[in-house]
Amino acid sequence: MKDQWRLIHKIGEGAYGEIYSAKNTETNEIAAIKLERADSKKQVLKLEVAVLKKLRGSNYVCKLKTWGRHSDWNFMVMELCGENLSELRKYQGGKFDLVTTLQIGIQIITIIEEIHTLGYIHRDIKPVKHEI
Repeated sequence: MKDQWRLIHKIGEGAYGEIYSAKNTETNEIAAIKLERADSKKQVLKLEVAVLKKLRGSNYVCKLKTWGRHSDWNFMVMELCGENLSELRKYQGGKFDLVTTLQIGIQIITIIEEIHTLGYIHRDIKPVKHEI
């Protein structure tokens, strides 16, 4: 990861790690990289990688590119998707119209069903986690 990807800037953080936009030094592709300390007691990233590997082919999740460990960090490189629902809602004056709300709801329920079918439960559903 060290030589292939260069971090551009931080785009988010959570309880278990940080997310950066990054550029592939060989292809100039832009992607998202999630980082988690390798010595973290809760290895959340490993579970997330396992779930995303099973969800390959889904139209509702960002595509997993690669994952591994570099130095003191576990990392996951994934497709950088569009803006999250929280940001998009701001552009709409703080709320979506009824039709948009229903369309978003149907898409979220569809991906939750896919996750449940695999035997997992998503426990952190919020607008900043959903990108379009």
